[in-house]
Amino acid sequence: MKLAKSSALRLAILVLPALFILILTIIISLMTGPSQGLFLSRTIRGILVRFVLVTVIFVVPVLILPNLLFLVVNMAKDGGPFGQFVRAALSSSQELSKLDMWVFRPLQGIGLSMIFAERLEYLLEFLPVRLVLFFMGSALVSLFLSVVWALDDSGIKIYNRQTGEVRMAGRSIGVVLPLIAGIVGISSLFHLNSPLDALTDLFRIVMVLYPSYVFFIIFHQEFIKTRIASLSERFHLKRIEMDLR
Repeated sequence: MKLAKSSALRLAILVLPALFILILTIIISLMTGPSQGLFLSRTIRGILVRFVLVTVIFVVPVLILPNLLFLVVNMAKDGGPFGQFVRAALSSSQELSKLDMWVFRPLQGIGLSMIFAERLEYLLEFLPVRLVLFFMGSALVSLFLSVVWALDDSGIKIYNRQTGEVRMAGRSIGVVLPLIAGIVGISSLFHLNSPLDALTDLFRIVMVLYPSYVFFIIFHQEFIKTRIASLSERFHLKRIEMDLR
């Protein structure tokens, strides 16, 4: 019973930043009025429905993660374009810091989502007909990040045979691609709008996506923690005796 209460308290603390941003979004929407306000949502219910929809889109693909991860690892365990998947001689599930959950990983997700910057504006307006591309793109972003983060959390790393370098997937492709996507998305915002409007749109996008990404990250972490043992048994990877910090 104490363990369950401790776990519930830990999860409650982890979702606090997401709830704070969500509540702040509602407050600002109320202050700016229902029509054409900062977040272009006509009702509080609209903001909450939007939050639930985006969160569900991010979370649902995680359910197929075990099979997808098994497929990805098997395809690259003997080598691939980015290197060979290996495991450290001593590896275990990685416990994420609050900084990772609240800052780094949400920024990775938002960076990738910025590639759909124009469709994100439609998300803010809550126009379902124009959200098809965003929904499909968000599901793909969720799958990509789920795999990259699962590799890191499972202790699986990328080994370059030529250089002997060993690195975490989240610190290589998990950083480079979101960075590029973020730059492209932000550039498109500034290209299509005045600097002030572009900054406003960027602020709105971050405010809308951040809560959903935090819930997605927490769900992903808990999902991996409960399945790390069974996942590890399915991977037949070479182990490397070296310092992988």
